[in-house]
Amino acid sequence: MSRHIRIRRKLAGMSTSSAAIFVMTFTMIGAGMVQMTRVLHQHAKRSADKDQATLLAESGCTELYQQIRNQMRIDGNYVFDIPSTNAVAHVEGRDVTLGSYTARVLDVETTTVDQGTSSRQYTYTFSVEGRGTTATGISSIVTAKFNGTMSRALVEESSTSGGSSDPKAFGFPVGAIVANQKLDIETDMGFRTTAANGLDAHVVANKGITWNPHSGSKTGVTQPNVLDIQGQWLVPNGVPYTNTVGETGMGNPNGGKNYRNPAAPAMGSFPGGDPNSVLWMPGEVGFADESTVDSWAADWKTYSKGASSHTYSGGLKATDIPTDPITSRLVIRAPAYIDGDLLVNGGLEVNLMPFNTDPKKNVIYVKGNIENKGLLQNLGCTVVFEGEYSDQNGSEYRLSNLNSPFNTTDKVSQRSALISLAKSKEAFHFTTDSSSRTGLIYAAKGGIDVTGSNAEFTGMLLAGGGPGYGDINIHPEGGNSFVVHYDPAAGEPGELETVSAGDITYVTGGINSAFMPSDLYGWVWKK
Repeated sequence: MSRHIRIRRKLAGMSTSSAAIFVMTFTMIGAGMVQMTRVLHQHAKRSADKDQATLLAESGCTELYQQIRNQMRIDGNYVFDIPSTNAVAHVEGRDVTLGSYTARVLDVETTTVDQGTSSRQYTYTFSVEGRGTTATGISSIVTAKFNGTMSRALVEESSTSGGSSDPKAFGFPVGAIVANQKLDIETDMGFRTTAANGLDAHVVANKGITWNPHSGSKTGVTQPNVLDIQGQWLVPNGVPYTNTVGETGMGNPNGGKNYRNPAAPAMGSFPGGDPNSVLWMPGEVGFADESTVDSWAADWKTYSKGASSHTYSGGLKATDIPTDPITSRLVIRAPAYIDGDLLVNGGLEVNLMPFNTDPKKNVIYVKGNIENKGLLQNLGCTVVFEGEYSDQNGSEYRLSNLNSPFNTTDKVSQRSALISLAKSKEAFHFTTDSSSRTGLIYAAKGGIDVTGSNAEFTGMLLAGGGPGYGDINIHPEGGNSFVVHYDPAAGEPGELETVSAGDITYVTGGINSAFMPSDLYGWVWKK
């Protein structure tokens, strides 16, 4: 007690200045302790948030793994990514958002071994990435791998001319340019098709081919290569052939020829043909009729509204598309249904992103027109629209494997298509001057107009419309050139992995043994 009194007396005897210094010192030490405690709490919370972000990223990888495993067991296909998904916890009777995660397939290595002509074994190595973000904005990125095997039956392939015999199966004639009606060309500077082997870039027209110069008359044109293709000019025998080789077709009243092409090699019963000549066919190439196209359209619309579908009411403008969290680009993910027009605004790039290896799940259906004033990139989707397609000088439609799950442009081309259902003479009207890999361009009920100057497409140009609708008109502005580089991959509705035995070709069929995956392994915490 005395000690306590002595202390009190000592404090009582302090000068005012000494007391002030004591109080100030204590206050400073106390404030420092409070600040240190606050910093420790902040570090602890940030560490906890980081752990939570990592768990979210791991959850993305795990969910993607499960989706791939399940679908591979059903049909041998798999999804490419999981869009942003909220993780919610139920706490004391209410839902609390912990954050969100996304996941994607980074790479798939595939090897195959054939067991004769009965089955094919596949071995896959998947690399996946998960991204997690907490409600406070802390993020993490993790990657992992897993392996898997399965086998599929090999079945004998049966093919028919002009597409599939199954009315529900998507089929079409194959060539660089194919018109169900007339092909009309107006150019001074050149019309070209090319092929890798110099032989296969055929030009086909069921009602014949006509050419006129843009300026002047035919008689003043003497150069032999205004029309120069690396394939065959093919029209049906009879009136279409007579008109095509005559003066009102590709012929010239001055007696000269202004078209060139290589000799047609003899193949089987086909006797071949001379160079720089028009070959006649015994009949017309077969396009799907309108009822068959309608059945395709019904299927495509159903696919576009399937599981994981994105629906856009009242049409869609590029300016209204949010930035994709995975690619940081403007993305429309298949399957998708756009109830109206699709507008790509000038100066903007829109990417059409596939969802799955199954082409039926990569359909983007547009109820109206497509107006392209910018850059429309197809990464592997079937794009179907009921209206017309139009563009402008400087705009571009093209295929790309950038950010696509298909790692080559050939694979993208095998899975991409731009299809108009419009019964219109101008189902497609190209005024672009771009040089692009376009893949399959198909006016299923209509025609195609090309007026762009010096444009070059790599793909196939098909017009399947009936009388009055199915012409292809190539009228480049100023009489300039137009080129189609024939893309064989554009003629494949999907990647056909075949094996031959003599004259018989086998393609992959049903699943023999179900997909058996390993656990996730090789985890790497990247961020």
